[in-house]
Amino acid sequence: MRNLRLAVAGGLALVVGLSYLAFESFYPTYTYRYRLALDVETPDGSVRSGSSVVQVSQWRTPSFIIPPDNVEVTVVGEATPVDLGEGRVLVALLRWEVGPNFYREPVSLAEIMGIRLTGWRGGTNEGLGQLTRLRAVRELRPDQLPMLVTFDDPTRPETVRRVQPDDLAATFGSGFRLRRAAIELTADAVTLGAIDRGLPAVRLRRGGSLDGRQITTTNELGNNLSYNDFRLGGT
Repeated sequence: MRNLRLAVAGGLALVVGLSYLAFESFYPTYTYRYRLALDVETPDGSVRSGSSVVQVSQWRTPSFIIPPDNVEVTVVGEATPVDLGEGRVLVALLRWEVGPNFYREPVSLAEIMGIRLTGWRGGTNEGLGQLTRLRAVRELRPDQLPMLVTFDDPTRPETVRRVQPDDLAATFGSGFRLRRAAIELTADAVTLGAIDRGLPAVRLRRGGSLDGRQITTTNELGNNLSYNDFRLGGT
């Protein structure tokens, strides 16, 4: 009897395992990591740099799951801060804008890397599969960057201001310019902790907008940005 129970349990485990492998082959999860790096030239000619590694996972739900054929995305990582000295900081958010919409992942990354996305075929996506295997670096144009911001007072998150990537001098003063921005597909560890250490006041606004409100009621930047624009996932 004991041997029969063991055989049945082993058979069930085998069926579950094979079913899982079959499901993963038809509906795989595509995971890639990218490093965003910024180099900023300062008035004295020195260069200040910052980078962070973010992980993105995408998959399509089967047609028998509600909602059917929905593309799910999870992001783990944080924004890219650049310490400019004298209490000034430039931050590239986890906020990639496309027209009136924004995304947590760089939706044009495949195009930037020269990969043609052909769309989903059932639960598979050949272009995303190529993206997960590629290791490459590409420089970014200003219009390909996520939203850039700074703070008039880093201890007060509500003082957040947008920064134009092609005109840092307008925000930080003459002599500041974005020398280089690049994105790299990598296998390096995800960056977590730099934002909480460098901008602890932002961490205190978890659960609401940067201006302290719990809901979005105005068009002001501080009311439309939240901790999720600076960090997602991790503990």
